Amino acid sequence: MNATADDRRSPTIARRTFLVGSGALAGMGLLPSCSRLSGRSSGGKNTVKWAQFYTRQAGAAAEGNKRWLQAVIAQFKKENAGWSVQLEGYDYDKIDQRLILDMRAGVHHDVSLTTPQLMAQHAQAGSLLDLSTDLRTWGSDQVKDFDWNPVWQSCVVDNKQLGIPLGNDTRLLTYSEPLLHRAGLDPAESFGSLDGLLSAAQKLTTHDTWGLGMMLGSDRSTTELSFAPLAWSFGGDIYDLTNRQATLTGDAAVQAAQWIYDAVHTKKVVAPFAYAPTATNDDILLNDFTAGKIACSFSFGNYWNQALQTANMVNGCFPPSAACASSSAGVALLPTKGHAAFTNAWNISIASNTTNAAMAWKLIEVILRPELLRQYPDAGLPARLSEYAKPAYRTPFYQTWEDAAKDGRSMPATAHYQELSDACAAALQEMLGGRRSDILSVLRRSERDWNSKYAGM
Repeated sequence: MNATADDRRSPTIARRTFLVGSGALAGMGLLPSCSRLSGRSSGGKNTVKWAQFYTRQAGAAAEGNKRWLQAVIAQFKKENAGWSVQLEGYDYDKIDQRLILDMRAGVHHDVSLTTPQLMAQHAQAGSLLDLSTDLRTWGSDQVKDFDWNPVWQSCVVDNKQLGIPLGNDTRLLTYSEPLLHRAGLDPAESFGSLDGLLSAAQKLTTHDTWGLGMMLGSDRSTTELSFAPLAWSFGGDIYDLTNRQATLTGDAAVQAAQWIYDAVHTKKVVAPFAYAPTATNDDILLNDFTAGKIACSFSFGNYWNQALQTANMVNGCFPPSAACASSSAGVALLPTKGHAAFTNAWNISIASNTTNAAMAWKLIEVILRPELLRQYPDAGLPARLSEYAKPAYRTPFYQTWEDAAKDGRSMPATAHYQELSDACAAALQEMLGGRRSDILSVLRRSERDWNSKYAGM
């Protein structure tokens, strides 16, 4: 987060833009001290503490999420007489690291929102409870309703279930139907492969419109939305989980970098400002698309569907309804191998130092009920597979999103994911400002630097 770095409203940014590791935190003066720790208040004997960030925020999006918090709490209190829930407010981009630091300082927490990309870091720190035993109380149908979600697998580290996804944020390709029609292009034929995408983007590039929007800035979302999905498409990855090493000089990563370079400099279908250090994916992938500055948006997130509706590019699609239809924005799976796109969501977890494990799990079971998850604005797409059978999700628009969600992938499970994604984004910045012939040497240096510090961890 969020991949998500990447996005729309501040709570989502936490899914892709994360705090640096503990070593860097020490340099920032953020290692444990009583005056700096959050969540120190004790909730009382019959209180479950819930760490989240919505109560620290303002605005329409935050208010919707606050209403969801209160609906969950009201139901929990109704079913558990004498018990209450204390909401602990964190900054959205610090919640995972705060759990780790508070644990080391002996500050107790119970339930918390957590980030899928940081599960390996939590596993290394021992900051989250293994939920495997609790999940054994579920029937197989209940488990299957969640474990289809690629985010579920990101919660499993060393055979421990460290969280459960509350939704699904995935990405696909959006395109302007009027611009494709004007160029005489058929989306079914144009977006079947990466080569087809480049060819179509060339025809769509005009004096006032770029054919393809891609996030290539210094932000970590460059790794999540562009570089890693292309490396997956070319049959590899940016990280070898078995040997616990960065693989930036593997054939797939090199091909991914070359494809991006060619899209910018050879085919000239991606704007140079896409790799400006200050580029944000909100601007490149969303705002430029709705403004007509780009014809196609690579790794467009479902959390932007509301913006499509506001721009009158779709109708009846936010909130989802059986009347959902496009008026000018089409959607297609990414033309990558297996259509794999970065997919994530907020997880719900239990702190390993909880003093109320049983009641914390009861609160989670209330949170995960379908009627309450439907009230959670930040879910993106539903976490439960059964929800997609409802008429609102059976439209062609949302069936494409469902397919994208099922084919989604999580980022590599390394405790130093933060540093790895930073290294990839920085390498792409350097390559795009240089020569194509320098791509391998830049990747080799970045891979060597990362592995010299973090390989094997």
